[in-house]
Amino acid sequence: MPSLSVYTEGRHYQDCLELYNHALKKQPLVCARPRTEEEVSHLVQFCTEEKISFAVGSGGHDFFGRSVVHKGILIDMRDKETVSVGADRASARVDGGVIAGHLQETLNSHGLFTSTGQAKSVDYVSWACGGGYGFYVGTYGFGVDQILGARVVLAGGRVVDTNEDSELLWALRGARTSTFGIVTELRVKVYPVPKLYAGFLAFPLAEAATVMDKIEKLLDDDFPDEFSGDAIAVNPEMARRR
Repeated sequence: MPSLSVYTEGRHYQDCLELYNHALKKQPLVCARPRTEEEVSHLVQFCTEEKISFAVGSGGHDFFGRSVVHKGILIDMRDKETVSVGADRASARVDGGVIAGHLQETLNSHGLFTSTGQAKSVDYVSWACGGGYGFYVGTYGFGVDQILGARVVLAGGRVVDTNEDSELLWALRGARTSTFGIVTELRVKVYPVPKLYAGFLAFPLAEAATVMDKIEKLLDDDFPDEFSGDAIAVNPEMARRR
């Protein structure tokens, strides 16, 4: 595969190791960044035949490090990042390496929208297949509710479209992307762009009780059903450095 990008050191290799959880110290031997479904298929076939451990990554937000492998091959999907809007403007094809921010920006340029999570750097496909909780659940449903179909590379390298395997589609909806294979494409529902009001508030953990008390009082004051929010406590060792 002469066109496949493979890195063992340098800037591109380090870019593959940019993980949300900075406490993780796993070091793959190789970072491979496929651009096509065929390259993904060949990589999986090679790893299976040679009995080489591999992991599939994109956004790197898995706190448990399942998107990186130590002393194996990391298949970094981020170069497979095409988003194609359907002629009906009710669906879109989303490549396996597309992150949420890129998806929303592309859809917005077409006057469209779909439900995503809280962080723009999260891999969309993993998020959606893993359940897909986010701020828009109350209005649009979970990420799995948006999935119409998928293309998947199975363990031996064979490519399957869920149009021909409805049970695989059922399994993917909530099973994370790498449980049954590598999802190279999702087909998902899209909607006209809604009017949104959003914001992000960060504060020291010592102030958590005061802040949450005030939020609770606000929620008691006839908040709209569409409102959604989330609270996350982050260990400083896991937080991004600025």
